[in-house]
Amino acid sequence: MSNTEHNVESKNVTDTLDEILRLQEDIQARIGSSNHNLETNFESIKDFVSRAHAYIPILNQISKDMIEICERTQALKKKTSQLELSDTNIEDGR
Repeated sequence: MSNTEHNVESKNVTDTLDEILRLQEDIQARIGSSNHNLETNFESIKDFVSRAHAYIPILNQISKDMIEICERTQALKKKTSQLELSDTNIEDGR
């Protein structure tokens, strides 16, 4: 192998290694960016979950209040029906 051929082959290997190095740096940058995005998303999810846990007791109380309101509404409807029936009976002279 002549000196010129050796230099050409050496340059080809150097170019290939440079390209590999650029690809590795690009991949490393992408991974770093992905990791940062994952960390940011994880923090957002943790914040959401902690806020959701804070609302659970409030939602439970609202649920109990709604049940109580429904029960009271049903009782008032029943009482109203009885009063209407009573008024009708009084009007009819029963």
